[in-house]
Amino acid sequence: MLPKQKPLSAVPALRWEPSSGFASKVNVSPLVSQIFAGEPELLEQVTLDNKTGFARMLPAGPLNGQTAIKFDGNYRAHARRFLETKQVSELLGTNLTHLKDGDVEEVLWGGRIPVRQVHFTQMHPLQDGTDVPVNNAMVTVTMKEDGEILHVTNGIELGTAPRKLGKVKGTDKAVAKAKRTVGADKCTAACELRLSEHNGKFNLIYVVTVSCKELCRVVYLDARTLKVLFNKNLRHYSIVSEEQQAGLNRVPAKTFLRIPDPNTEAFKQARDYYIEDLPDPTVLENDILTPYVRNASGEWEKVHAKADGTFNFDPESTDAVERSKFNAVYAFICETHQDRYYEKHGGKKARRIDVYIDDPDTVDNAYFSPSEWKESIGRGSGLSSGGLNTEIGRDGGVLWHESGHKRDAVQIPGGPRGPWGNAAGEGRAGDVDGQVVNQIRWRILFQQLDGTPVLTAGELKSWPGIIGSYALPPNGIRKQKNKRQYPASGRPTEVHDDGEIIGGACYDLLVSFLTDGKTDAEAVSMSDLDRFIELELAASTLLPSRSQTFKDILVAQRTADKTLTGGKDRQRIDKAHAGHGINDNMKIDADPVDDELGIVRRPHPVTK
Repeated sequence: MLPKQKPLSAVPALRWEPSSGFASKVNVSPLVSQIFAGEPELLEQVTLDNKTGFARMLPAGPLNGQTAIKFDGNYRAHARRFLETKQVSELLGTNLTHLKDGDVEEVLWGGRIPVRQVHFTQMHPLQDGTDVPVNNAMVTVTMKEDGEILHVTNGIELGTAPRKLGKVKGTDKAVAKAKRTVGADKCTAACELRLSEHNGKFNLIYVVTVSCKELCRVVYLDARTLKVLFNKNLRHYSIVSEEQQAGLNRVPAKTFLRIPDPNTEAFKQARDYYIEDLPDPTVLENDILTPYVRNASGEWEKVHAKADGTFNFDPESTDAVERSKFNAVYAFICETHQDRYYEKHGGKKARRIDVYIDDPDTVDNAYFSPSEWKESIGRGSGLSSGGLNTEIGRDGGVLWHESGHKRDAVQIPGGPRGPWGNAAGEGRAGDVDGQVVNQIRWRILFQQLDGTPVLTAGELKSWPGIIGSYALPPNGIRKQKNKRQYPASGRPTEVHDDGEIIGGACYDLLVSFLTDGKTDAEAVSMSDLDRFIELELAASTLLPSRSQTFKDILVAQRTADKTLTGGKDRQRIDKAHAGHGINDNMKIDADPVDDELGIVRRPHPVTK
């Protein structure tokens, strides 16, 4: 039985008080079946939260007509009125909490269909007047430019909550404890008081982000006792898990126009190219990134043009700084091309990021840090010693992978969350949307300049989807052409391993886009590649703010496809995911998949 409905503004506090965990969760399935009875395809798109029973992913098709809200041009007010209607609030449980008005984002799906996303943050007002945000809890309403609601992602948390703030330790003590916990007393730190749900109960916690050159970690502390509840590295390592460790301003530049062959001298593969649209033609920096290299004194500095005004650095110079500058030029061209491509086809504009090239403090790895908003491209310890190729930054796949993490942080409201969300960040955003898409795009774009043959459907179908072919030749770090299956237990293991499941599905989908209807001798098409990345970028904007599941990704792709193409690619989407055990009947982790405190308290085997 559904709780009695009240307008959002009339509800003074949370009233969700299950007697034992979430045993008494609401069941909205009958209401879902009733509302979506005439639209079976949309009915499949509704996913219910495994803790609360309310809708987690909700296509708005039939609800637009049934709620009959007139659009007055105010997107934020329109979204709020939609959430306050009886049927929608019953499906989402939004009548049980307070939502704070947030940003209105304009997103151009596919680079041509304008949509608006209105983000609301869940807040909880205590009786003493303190208004506390609920950790990672957001509701996002996506609508067309004319106000037609397309989709709602629901990340609200429900549970019993404290009536007042009471005695908490204070931010200064929380910061000091967090710094001691991670062993970084001299680092900077930011601290926020939040509510975090665990087992049906809200707890007051401090969320402390500690960052400096050596590390970037988030620490959750019990606000009353300062007990450490959660301690996580915020840097997304791309190679292994932490546990194991021709226009205006065209400036000539030497670079690679593909991922180079590690068995061929670098100078034989470097090409004459150019860098364009530099605000200052003497400095390697634009609105997308600023690369830094270590100078002879060991200090980080920007890359300046040579005395002749070019960026024609020698990839085989005996001067290590000169080689790093060549690598910086390659990174700059790789990531600029990548971001411009994403933005053209529906990617949100990202703020400029600092990228540290040949970082000696990052060994046999590379990482993206969303909190520090930087990338570090490290140095390999050498293939002969069992490590990676010394100059990891010459692997375009590593560069595109890290920038793929950045794209996930920009596209997904609230960023990637949870074990499955982070796995998707590795396999889907980093490996497939990052490396594979851009590797194929460069092959098509630069085949004449680089002297490579046309990429055919047959060659693509036989390629094993190697990730990191230069960093770890000949077989790479991972392969996204695989048969990895979603585990029958529904439980995660290690993010890079699990990433091969969703990465494999997205890789299969990409190959389907590029090869269907073609003979093996026919060239793959840039327009088909564009359609794939348009689907991926649009789908990312629909994912929930709490831990994303692989099923969420499947549902988001279906919804995006219906808007972009009228459902033209639905069959291939379902087939690619089903090949890796991702379907409407898949088992999702029996424990709450979107409870960060719960995740850290249950052991998962690490397989790498």
